[in-house]
Amino acid sequence: MKKMLLAALGLAFLAAPAFADPVQIKFAYPSAPNNALFQAMQSWADDVNKAANGVIDVKLFPGGAHVLAAFRAELTAMRAGK
Repeated sequence: MKKMLLAALGLAFLAAPAFADPVQIKFAYPSAPNNALFQAMQSWADDVNKAANGVIDVKLFPGGAHVLAAFRAELTAMRAGK
C-alpha cells in the first residue's frame, strides 16, 4: 500500500508545474499525538515530504485534547474545503 501511495504521489509531481505552490495534504484524526497512530502517520508524512522535494506538503492534525470536530464534522469540513 505504501508503494501505491508513493506512486500516486509521484504522478502528482509530474502533473504539478515547477512554479506552483506546494500541494498541501491535510490529515486530521481524533487520536492523541503521543500514540502509535500519530507516530506511524508522522513517519509516513516525513517520508512523503522528503520524497516530494517541496512539491507536496503533508500536514498532520492529531486530536487528543484538541479535538475540533467529530468524524462526521471532519468529513463535512473536508467537503467544504476547510
